[in-house]
Amino acid sequence: MKALPFSGICSSSAALFATAVLAWRAGPVPPGPATTRAAFVPVAFVAGAAIALLYIFLFHQSATSFGAHAELRREAKARGERAPRLAEVKYGGNSGAVLAANRCVGNYLEQLVPFLLSLFGHALFVSANQAAAIGWAWVFFRSYYGFVFGRPFPALFTSTIPAYLCVWWMAGTAIHAAATLVP
Repeated sequence: MKALPFSGICSSSAALFATAVLAWRAGPVPPGPATTRAAFVPVAFVAGAAIALLYIFLFHQSATSFGAHAELRREAKARGERAPRLAEVKYGGNSGAVLAANRCVGNYLEQLVPFLLSLFGHALFVSANQAAAIGWAWVFFRSYYGFVFGRPFPALFTSTIPAYLCVWWMAGTAIHAAATLVP
């Protein structure tokens, strides 16, 4: 049962890697705010990478739930007890690994909308190249959230704080640049 989520992790990882390679090969666009569709290309690659990372986390969440479910079923069978249902494992908090995978997805989804809005706002009002560079940094910082979740304080902050700063910088500079356009 874990084969499908594992293949999803592999294919989503390949998509993320391919997107990064395409972005690197495409190179920067003319400096300044994006005024054409072509100027948004670096930002589109970052958005694609962010979506691929979401699917990596989603497939990892499923693989972790299936693995924990199989383990808990074996343990219950050995004790002669009723085995938990998959939904009980995935949503019931029976496993620290499942909790970490669930929080990884949940936190990522919570941050994805502000990230994408600030990414495109920064590209539109400030600089597409700068938005892409900061966007790739955000993807990097978010990529290891699952590894640091549950580790001793302040490990989680090595993922969240830099990622939040990326979003706030892009949003703040975009709002400032937009405010200068108001007469």
